[in-house]
Amino acid sequence: MKVIPVCHKGMTPAALPEPIRRLQAVDINAPTEAEQLRKLAEVVRQVADLPAPSPIPAEALPPGGSKSTVTSLRGWFVRPVGHVDEEFTGMFRLGNIASSDTARAEKAGLDPTDTIFVRLFQEPPTGQFLNCLAQGKVASLLERDDMEGGVIEGKLKLVSAFDSGPPDHKMVPLIVLQSARKRQG
Repeated sequence: MKVIPVCHKGMTPAALPEPIRRLQAVDINAPTEAEQLRKLAEVVRQVADLPAPSPIPAEALPPGGSKSTVTSLRGWFVRPVGHVDEEFTGMFRLGNIASSDTARAEKAGLDPTDTIFVRLFQEPPTGQFLNCLAQGKVASLLERDDMEGGVIEGKLKLVSAFDSGPPDHKMVPLIVLQSARKRQG
C-alpha cells in the first residue's frame, strides 16, 4: 500500500511536518477545482499504474441541445415552465409516501385513483428533495413495506408546472416518477 499526501489550499510538500515530509507528496494547488481534480486523477492513475485515458471521439458523445435530458434539477425549481418534458435519472432515498391530490394527478395526465404522492431525497444527500407523483407498477413498488427509507434509482420527468396560488403565486414543478428500481446492497 502506498500513502501519498495530497497538498491543497496553499499547503506545499515542503511545508509538511516530519515524517510525512519524507513521503512523496503531490501538490494539487491550482486556480480552479477542475485543474485540481485533473492533477489528483493523474497522480492516482500513475500510482495505480493505470493506462492514460483515451480521448472520446466526438461522434461517440451524446447529441447536445436535447430537451429530453437534464443534468441538474435546479432549473426545474427556478423556472419550471422552461423545462417541461425534461427527464432526470438519479439515485434517491424514499421519504414520505401518501395519497395523491386529485387535481395534481389530473394535471399530470395520470389516473387519480392509481396515483400516489412520493417525496424523494437526492443521493448522496444534498438537502434537496422532490415532490413527485407515481402510478401503476411504480406506485405498487414504492408502497411495499420493505421500500420505506430505501434507496432507488429513478427516472423523473417534469410534465408540467402549476400555480401555487395565493399568497405566493409561483409556478411549482409537477414531476412524475416514471420508473424506479430498488438499489441492491
